[in-house]
Amino acid sequence: GSVHYVAGHIIDYKEERFARAVADCGGIGAACVQYYRNVAEMAETLRPEVVGHFDLVRQRFADDYSAAPPALRRAALEALEAVRDCGAILDINTGGLRKGFGHPYPAPWIVGAAHGMGIPMCFGDDSHSAAQVGYGLDTARNYLLALGVNSVTVLEPGTAGLNRRAVPLA
Repeated sequence: GSVHYVAGHIIDYKEERFARAVADCGGIGAACVQYYRNVAEMAETLRPEVVGHFDLVRQRFADDYSAAPPALRRAALEALEAVRDCGAILDINTGGLRKGFGHPYPAPWIVGAAHGMGIPMCFGDDSHSAAQVGYGLDTARNYLLALGVNSVTVLEPGTAGLNRRAVPLA
């Protein structure tokens, strides 16, 4: 499960569409808060196995918002609680690396909060072509290890659906 829309506008396609979402929400901070509310609602409603690129909204300003306003941080943490409560796995997504960020999605403070909440994590590459499959996975592994995350969760077919298995990173 992933969110790509805020206020009815796709936020990761063209800059002008993101700008419309920001305008309709009353500013960048409000648009980010709405994004995280949408993530929480998606997790609560759909209960996906994996929540993808949790902080996709940050791609439009290439910041990990470590100095984010309290309302934005609160909304992100509430969305993480929804991810935890529905039992989803958090995607550590290397699409952020392809877009020139210094690390995958989500930002370090979000990974730390998710780890502290006991949310399992997995790797994703957000590939949109065969050439992008597996991009940045070594970097993502090192990113998690540096943040104190020592395993990822994989989904495997089982007799009664999908089984989860923790795989050590070191």
